[in-house]
Amino acid sequence: SLLDTALLPSREGVQALAGLGDGRVVCSHDGGSLSVWTAVGDRIERLSLVDHPGSLGMATTATLITVGGKQAVAVGHETGMISVWRIERWGLSLLATLDVRSPHPVPSPYPLRHVRGLVQTPSGLLVSGSEDGDLALIQLGPSLDVARPEVVSRSRYSQTAKRGIN
Repeated sequence: SLLDTALLPSREGVQALAGLGDGRVVCSHDGGSLSVWTAVGDRIERLSLVDHPGSLGMATTATLITVGGKQAVAVGHETGMISVWRIERWGLSLLATLDVRSPHPVPSPYPLRHVRGLVQTPSGLLVSGSEDGDLALIQLGPSLDVARPEVVSRSRYSQTAKRGIN
């Protein structure tokens, strides 16, 4: 309920939200957790709070993915990390993490690395886009049981990109 949201310990707004394909949704919670929600009649209720390493930071994007014929969730974080989660009955379990930070970020006095978008291609690869200037193409692994994501290529979306106060 709305009251439950107001009482969450993070006191943060939602920065990432993705459907889990079964009526549940996962959303950002704070720098160390995600929350899983479900619609019940005309209300939405929190099912679980799922902790993750604080080093990942706040979730900034999330998407439902398929790996080896099974659904999972990929989450992008403010630190330039991606996490991959198995969908379980009441929540999620962390399978793997991957650092997708650019080795040559956009020059800026503000070194932001937030992953802002994740999209799975028809061939099963994952594309990430982040504030550091790169699009990364990620191989997720042959199955969820052997989820070892790795960056297979990256591209600067604009060779002349600069960051500053506009």
